Amino acid sequence: MSLKIIKQTIICNFKKEFTYKIDFFCDIACNILFYSFQLIIFSTVFSYVNKVEEWSYQSFYLGFLFYIFIYFSIEAFTSSISNFFELLFEGKIAPLLCAPVSLLYLIFFRFFSPNKIIVSSLFFMYLLYYLFSNNIINIFNELFLLFLVLFVIILINLIYIFILNFLVLLSERQIPVEYIHGELFGLSLIPPTIYSSKIFYSLLAGFPIILSSSIPVFIFEHKKFYYLYYLFPIAIIFVLLTIIMLKKIKHYYGVFGG
Repeated sequence: MSLKIIKQTIICNFKKEFTYKIDFFCDIACNILFYSFQLIIFSTVFSYVNKVEEWSYQSFYLGFLFYIFIYFSIEAFTSSISNFFELLFEGKIAPLLCAPVSLLYLIFFRFFSPNKIIVSSLFFMYLLYYLFSNNIINIFNELFLLFLVLFVIILINLIYIFILNFLVLLSERQIPVEYIHGELFGLSLIPPTIYSSKIFYSLLAGFPIILSSSIPVFIFEHKKFYYLYYLFPIAIIFVLLTIIMLKKIKHYYGVFGG
């Protein structure tokens, strides 16, 4: 998969979205204002909470910042994944298959949404400011680790969306995959300390998206770096599942008329 093609696609999609300038800027402004307002409300409400099962006010606030950044990063790719499977299900995938590009590119980058990345980047800058100003991250190694952990968590979420879409394709039914993922992902705002040890590790192994915003808090605020030993193998398993399913998808081109 050529990085040059991905870069050109992102630029092309950006120009396409920027054609409607008012819609483009309004979408970005509305998302920033809405989630900034939520941050203010969130901060005000939880400022009266000292701790909930060892989960402090700072843990709540930091978890919500991670939640917003991860959410918009995922949203940038979600429409591309959904559009690919929709075209495949409707038997309209043939024109895309004629292009000399990889299947990964068609699934994750063909309908990429640049404006979501802009929003994600703005909140990420505030996230970095908050981490450094509160001395949660102090050294370069931790900053590198932050990028790595967030990349792995976003990757796991995208693969989970891909797997759900693949299962929907097998069932030959229209199921709201984005809604299902959104509801599960929203559970990551729940303090993970309320779970028993068995439930927590079961969720980490089977449904890591439910812990998407809390795992970074554990690692960087609580300095529980040993969670990395669980997170990375889980990511590898998800990647292997994706490779298997990518091979299976090719058998469905003819079934749906692609």
